[in-house]
Amino acid sequence: RVLAWNSSAERIFGYSESEATGRSLVELVALDSNRDKLHNMGKHLLQGLEVNSNTSANRTKSGRKIFCNWQNTPLHDMDGQVITVVSIALETTVQVEAEEELRRARARDLALREALPDVVFTLTRGGRFLDYHEPDGATFYLNAQDIVGYKLEEVAPLELARRYRAALETAFDSGIADFEHSLDIEGTQHDFESRVVRYDTEEAVVIVRDVTQRKRAEQNLAHMAFHDKLTDLPNRELFGRRFEEALKHSRQNYHPLSVAFVDLNRFKQVNDTLGHAYGDLLLE
Repeated sequence: RVLAWNSSAERIFGYSESEATGRSLVELVALDSNRDKLHNMGKHLLQGLEVNSNTSANRTKSGRKIFCNWQNTPLHDMDGQVITVVSIALETTVQVEAEEELRRARARDLALREALPDVVFTLTRGGRFLDYHEPDGATFYLNAQDIVGYKLEEVAPLELARRYRAALETAFDSGIADFEHSLDIEGTQHDFESRVVRYDTEEAVVIVRDVTQRKRAEQNLAHMAFHDKLTDLPNRELFGRRFEEALKHSRQNYHPLSVAFVDLNRFKQVNDTLGHAYGDLLLE
C-alpha cells in the first residue's frame, strides 16, 4: 500500500496524494500486461530477496502509457525484517520512445538495404567508410571487413577514388550526384552506376548498381540495328549514315569520293535451284 506520495509522483501519474495513499501501487500504475510480474516483484522486495532497479511500462490516471525507471530499496528494522520499500520513479518516456524510434529506423534501414539488389555504403564528408552492405551475388569488388573505417584512397583504385571524391563534393553542395564507372573484376569488365546522396552535414549514402548486363544488351541492340543479321556486315541504315558522313567530309575538304557497287553473279540461280538456306550459307 502507498504510504507516501510526493508532488513528483502526482505530476508523473496524475493521482493526488489523497487519491494514491492507502492504495496498491501496482493497482495504481501497472498495465494489465505486467501486473502479475510487478506483484511478484513486490513480494520479493518485501522478503528482502532483491533490491530492484528496472524500466517498465506504466499507466497514468488518464490511462496514458508511460515508461519509468524504478529504483526500489527495502528498509529494515533492527531485526533485519523489511518494514517498507522506498520506490523512486524517474519518467523516461521520451528517452524510451526515442530509443524505440531509433531501433525501428535502423531496422527499416537494414530491411531496405537487404531488399535492394545494390551495394550500399555510407561515406563521411572526408571519404571514410562507415558501413558497407553487399547483397548475395553482387559483383562489386569490395568486402565490408576490408573497407569499414578506411578512406577511399586506401581501398579503391585511385581514379575511382578521385571520382567518388568529386561526387561527394557535388552531393554535399546540391544533395545528390550520379556517375558511371567501370571496374575490371577477375579479368572481366563490369559497368556500374553510382548515386551519392547527402543525408546530413557530414555523411552521405552511396548506392552502387551493376548495369553490366543492361549495357551489354544496349550494345547488342545498337549493333543489331546497324548490322545484317545473317552476315553481321553493316546494313543499309549504317551504310547511309557512313555515306552521309563521308560525303560531308569530302565536301568540306575538297576530297574526291567514290562508291563501289558489288554484285554476286548468278546468286539468284543458287537460291532458285538449291533453296534460300544454301544461299544463306554462301553469303556467310
